[in-house]
Amino acid sequence: KEAGATVVAVDVFFAEPSKNAAEDAKLNSVLQKYDGIVLATQTSGKIFPFPKLLEGTEGKNIRFGDVTVMEDEDNVIRKVPLSLTAVDGAAFALQATDAFLEKFTSHITYENGGTRTFHITDQKIKNPLTGKNYGPIVIPESEFNPDRADSEMHVNFFGGPYTTPTLSFTDVYHNTFQKDSVKNK
Repeated sequence: KEAGATVVAVDVFFAEPSKNAAEDAKLNSVLQKYDGIVLATQTSGKIFPFPKLLEGTEGKNIRFGDVTVMEDEDNVIRKVPLSLTAVDGAAFALQATDAFLEKFTSHITYENGGTRTFHITDQKIKNPLTGKNYGPIVIPESEFNPDRADSEMHVNFFGGPYTTPTLSFTDVYHNTFQKDSVKNK
């Protein structure tokens, strides 16, 4: 966050204390200091950050995003959950988007004979990186089942392996990353 990141989304489970209480305390102090943090959960398996890690963070904008994925019969992930209302969870990526936009007005509409569309926002939003306006942002569900409350979408794979930029947690921890890679993101 000190490098100018708008959102920090940590796709790591902190389900139990580490063996180093000082490191846990250091992470807790960061969570107390900053808004716009998303932590991984798995609500279906009841995996949440351990309670002591979250002490003193009341009133901070800390979000919890579910990282559950479901493989198809051939062990390939083609769809991801957007919401898991059966267990009261929102997808990790959706929570990170929510934290970034800060204008989350999600709702679901039913169109074209039952197709369900997940609306992230119906507003025009200015991209802080390009200055261009975009929106509204909607995600059509891959398949609608009226007997299921969960929402899911198809993964739109863009490019080949390793084409999506990543940032190593170790590099962030040791402050050895390019600060421009996170500024306003």
